[in-house]
Amino acid sequence: MAKKLDLLGLADFGQAPAPAAAGEDGQVIEVAVDDVIPDPAQPRKKFDPVKLQKLADVIKASRLNQPVTVRPKNADGKYVIGLGERRWRACKIAGLATLPVRISAQIDYYDQVTENTEQEPLTIMEEARFIAWRVAEGDKKSLIAKRLGMRADTVSQLLALATAPEFIQVLGDEKAIGGRTLYELVQAHKEFPAEVERYAQGEEITRAGVGRLLEQLRSREAQALIDAEAKAGQQHNDQSTNQDTKPPKVEGDRDKERPLDLDNPNEKPAGPAQPAAAAQQQASAPGGAKVKILVNGRAATLAQAGLVQVVYADTGEIVEVELSTVQIVGVEETDNESS
Repeated sequence: MAKKLDLLGLADFGQAPAPAAAGEDGQVIEVAVDDVIPDPAQPRKKFDPVKLQKLADVIKASRLNQPVTVRPKNADGKYVIGLGERRWRACKIAGLATLPVRISAQIDYYDQVTENTEQEPLTIMEEARFIAWRVAEGDKKSLIAKRLGMRADTVSQLLALATAPEFIQVLGDEKAIGGRTLYELVQAHKEFPAEVERYAQGEEITRAGVGRLLEQLRSREAQALIDAEAKAGQQHNDQSTNQDTKPPKVEGDRDKERPLDLDNPNEKPAGPAQPAAAAQQQASAPGGAKVKILVNGRAATLAQAGLVQVVYADTGEIVEVELSTVQIVGVEETDNESS
């Protein structure tokens, strides 16, 4: 589920004068720390306690010179923070009773993401959830990219992370992993969920590592498919060999069972009609001959059942068809071409 984000920057603070009354838009006034509350829609959700303590120490030692930007008082008499939640939190840690605030009725949510990214940027997942929130609010991805200074494809990748599996979102929140790497991890998880989850438990997760993992898994999967097809083909050939083993024929029966010469239009069947299976076999391989082939250097014959790829002469379309429907009408030699 997409969450909201927060952002905000550091600031140098100091001692504060006595609290002032309301204040108008754009005015800087001094208010009680307890009269200021965080924005529930703030993108940043993680606050480093060590960095907050350092900021609090600075506030104790020097005057505050960057006010917290807040909205006008709400119905509860509170000022909702627009920009500066880290500074407000540090003031509370420093034990200040008041702090300076700038009243602003127009708070730009994008400013919350960009204000202090150089001092302490959002996590990848905080950015992702912010983008998902703005898309849900109707903002176009092109606008989001422009406001955040991002490429359009980066916005799309971060948007995909907002609905990523939980373990990937945790990585984005807790580890310094790039958005592109996390995005590729999401895509890999769709193909190999169990393997990707095991990989994600490692100490180092890199884009190159995800690429190698995918290559290995796809190669292993392809080899397993080849082995399975080879085994199935061998079993079929063994069955065909057993079926071809017949008892000795009586001398007078040879002419009756002689295969027809399909290339001779004058030849007629000498005996009773042949079974459908036998006729089909002869249609697929003229004269009853088996089609000999090589598979990875191993001699083999073409099975009479299963799927085979064919290229239609009229359109060049490549499709898979049932081998039993194929009729061999000739053999054409072509030069090998590299692809």
